[in-house]
Amino acid sequence: MSGEGRPLKRARLGTTADPASSTFPFERHNEFWLPDGNVILVANKTTAFRIYRSLIASQSTVFEDMFTASTSNNDEVFEGCPVVHLSDSPQDLAHLLGVLLPRSRRLYHGTSPTTFYEISAVIRLAHKYHIQDVQDQALASLQAGIFSSDFDGWFKVPASEYLKNLDPIAAISIVNLAHLTDTPSLLPGALYACTYLEGKVLDGWTREDGTVEHLALADLRRCLNAHRVLALEVMLLPARIFALDARVEGCKTWARCRLARQSVLPRVLSSEAMTAGRRALSGWKVIIKAMGEGKEGNEQTVCKACEKALFDRNRRERWLHWKRLPEIFGITVEGWGSETEGEDTVDA
Repeated sequence: MSGEGRPLKRARLGTTADPASSTFPFERHNEFWLPDGNVILVANKTTAFRIYRSLIASQSTVFEDMFTASTSNNDEVFEGCPVVHLSDSPQDLAHLLGVLLPRSRRLYHGTSPTTFYEISAVIRLAHKYHIQDVQDQALASLQAGIFSSDFDGWFKVPASEYLKNLDPIAAISIVNLAHLTDTPSLLPGALYACTYLEGKVLDGWTREDGTVEHLALADLRRCLNAHRVLALEVMLLPARIFALDARVEGCKTWARCRLARQSVLPRVLSSEAMTAGRRALSGWKVIIKAMGEGKEGNEQTVCKACEKALFDRNRRERWLHWKRLPEIFGITVEGWGSETEGEDTVDA
C-alpha cells in the first residue's frame, strides 16, 4: 500500500496565516466554508475547507490523528482554527465531504444523480482515510452493471445515471480502484472493457483535477494477451449457438427448423456485426427472436421448442465463456461464476 493509504500522524504545515488578520492565503471553498467551523483543511495548497472537527474525526481515525497532531502543534492557525494541509485535490476532497457532511442523512449507495468523478474520488479518499462503510457503499454502486460479479447483472440497465453514461475509458480507473481496495470481483468486467479500448487504452483516464491514470504494466499485458482469445470467441460463439445437432425435444417440424439453422449460420458469420467491434459476450437474441417470429413456410423460421432451445444455448455458451474471464485475464476471483446457469432472461 502506498503512503497515501497509511494514517498520517502529523499535519503538514505550510504558510502561516496571521490570526490577527482577516486575510487568508488560500481560496475558500464556496460550499464547505462554515463560519462556525473549528478546523480548516487545505487541499493541495490551494483551497481551504472550514468544517466541524468532531463530525469528521468521528468517522475517520486518520483524520482524528491528524487533528490531534494539529492541536498540539498549532503553528498555523486562522481565526482560532488549526490549519491542516492535505495532498488531495480540492475536487476530490469536496466529493468526500459531500458524503461525510450531507445535508440529509448519510447514505452513499443509491443516491443519484452523480458522476464517475465523484465515485472515483470517494472510493480513493475513503480508502485513504479508512472510512470503510463509505468505501463499501461506493464500491457496491459500481457493481450494479457491467462490473457486476453476477452474469445477468452485466446486461441490466444500471439504475445510476453515471453508469448509464459511463465513458468506456473510465474502466482504466475501475481496474486501479479494484487493486487499491482489494476488490478482485471488479477486475474481470473492467479488464474486459479495457481490452476493447484498443489504442485509447494508452491515453489513460483523466480525473476531474486533470490527473491522468494509466493501467499498470501487468494489467496492460493482461488486456493485450486476452484480446486474441476474445476475438476468437466472437467467431466461435455463433457457431456453437446455431450448430446443427440432435432433434430438439418437442419439435414437430425438424426438417424446417434444421434448414433454418443451417441457412442462418453462414449469414451470421458473414454479417457486418462480426467485423463492427462486436464483443465476445454479445448475444444473438435478436436473430433468434426473428427466427421464431418468421412466417409459416419461411426457410428461416423455427418452432417454439427450437426457439427456446436456441435462447437457452445463447445464454449457456456466453455464460460458460463469462465464467472463464478470470482465467483469460490471468487473475483469481473467489466465487466467480458460482451461480447456476439459469434461463435466458438476458436481453442481448
